[in-house]
Amino acid sequence: MRAVFDCNYKENYAKDYKATFEDDRMEGTAYYYEIRSSLFAGYPDKVKTMKQNDQAVRTLFKQNLLAYLDSGAYAETYNVGALASFILDWQADKQGISRDTWKKAMASAKTNPMDYLDQHAKIFYIPPYKATMTNAEYKTMYKKILNYKNLAN
Repeated sequence: MRAVFDCNYKENYAKDYKATFEDDRMEGTAYYYEIRSSLFAGYPDKVKTMKQNDQAVRTLFKQNLLAYLDSGAYAETYNVGALASFILDWQADKQGISRDTWKKAMASAKTNPMDYLDQHAKIFYIPPYKATMTNAEYKTMYKKILNYKNLAN
């Protein structure tokens, strides 16, 4: 995941924030609706209500098997926006307000799910971003993947 988990993400990673702002809003919320509707369509006998849909989403998150995980910086916006959207739904429930409240705000080009979550639902401490590998380590791994020719080796 990108540096979005940094508490001062917008300031520390301004270029990334600007580059992904629209994508988090458009692609992230689109992915949110895709997940919701896929669960209703794929499991019509088991997922009939929004409460059952929420339970299914939580199960997906626990399994860490969302389709776009670890698939590149651009696709990451699907996950960031969708996860923030689900958290906004659940926070709306906790606050006793309509889930449509945050969704209506997405019509504005001035916010996205992460920003809205940051502004309206300060619910937990997010530890500072910590890289899991250096750029050099990543490039070495990437080169190795590109040069991989034989599945038997």
